[in-house]
Amino acid sequence: MSSDRLPTEVDIRLVDTYRAWHAMEQASSGVEIIDFDLAQPRTVRPAQNRAQIARRLSDLLQEVVASASPYPLVQQRLKASLAYLRALEGERMEIDDYIRVTLGISPVVIREEEIAARREAIDVALHQLTSLQRGEAPLSFRCEDFPRFQSLFRYPNPGNLPRLFELYRDKWLPVLLARLKTPFDPSMVHIEFASEDAYWKNWISGNLSQQQVLLRINYHPRHTWYQGAPETLVLHEYCGHAVQMASWFARISRGELSEFSGILTVHFPDQFILEGLAEALIHVLPNGTALEPEAVVLKELNDHSMMVWNNAHLIANREGSAHAAAYAARHLAFSSVSTIQAEIRDRSQHPLFRTYQYVYGIALQAFLAALRGLSDEKRWDLLRRVYNGPMMPDEFLALGR
Repeated sequence: MSSDRLPTEVDIRLVDTYRAWHAMEQASSGVEIIDFDLAQPRTVRPAQNRAQIARRLSDLLQEVVASASPYPLVQQRLKASLAYLRALEGERMEIDDYIRVTLGISPVVIREEEIAARREAIDVALHQLTSLQRGEAPLSFRCEDFPRFQSLFRYPNPGNLPRLFELYRDKWLPVLLARLKTPFDPSMVHIEFASEDAYWKNWISGNLSQQQVLLRINYHPRHTWYQGAPETLVLHEYCGHAVQMASWFARISRGELSEFSGILTVHFPDQFILEGLAEALIHVLPNGTALEPEAVVLKELNDHSMMVWNNAHLIANREGSAHAAAYAARHLAFSSVSTIQAEIRDRSQHPLFRTYQYVYGIALQAFLAALRGLSDEKRWDLLRRVYNGPMMPDEFLALGR
């Protein structure tokens, strides 16, 4: 799909099948299937049930497999959806198989030496920040310093978060768009608060044919908002997801990509390049424009925690929750027991998060490895390819070699 356009009739049936599935799930279970819909608007009746959707997906997969073109991403998407449907119905696949069939990647354990190096980077960032604060002893990434870290970093007034998101949006979007030459109207992004017991602090979704992008800010007690988070999340949500989706939508509207390119759901293999790009931007975009010191600390904390959770995710699903909790607690000095337990519950029990949440750490590592050593020009040539349209994880990995 990243290189070949689908036949129009197949393209429409694929889009309509996913919209019918989404409408049925919303009405019956509240499950969201599509998070970004970039295809042209059409009226679609909800499916009757999951069995009907499974039959449609199976028929479409057989048709695509038998066609003259292989359409690897379409095939992988359909296989992913069939596996996710079975998970919704209670089937529990082995974790390696589930990740391969949905995300299109093989799980990899990140070496402890790499995690230790990221831990040292946290200490450096914490020491640099506290050295700027007169009379403050240096902070270190250890459990004993967690209360003081919270007192220094905790953001006291979540009501100001939308204003801060707009402030950092106006700081970073011009820097990005000068690189991409992509038209993007930030006013299409609407911000609202949410209180959901889920791992995400932000969730962005939208229907671009109706010029609607919704950015939800989660203030559930499960989450603590720290200074620096709005800047790091603007780079992820606005500069990553929102601009990337706007670029794909523009190409779909011009007929350069199939409409099914613009149907995104979080159990798809596309998440590898979506989340990899969004997480990598904080490493490559600040080139002449500085991050706030608090954002630098949160960047290092985030990179380290994603590496730890990559491994803890696999431990939880292979060896059990107790082993994963012990592993995470040894590494995550600034995470509470309740936060660790909630993460492990999601990663080992939730039909969607059991696959989707794995993608963050491994995708970031792949993007950083691909970008490492490239000139600035070649680095942005590669990133523009990702902004330009969907591809399989192995396609991206081949581009980065």
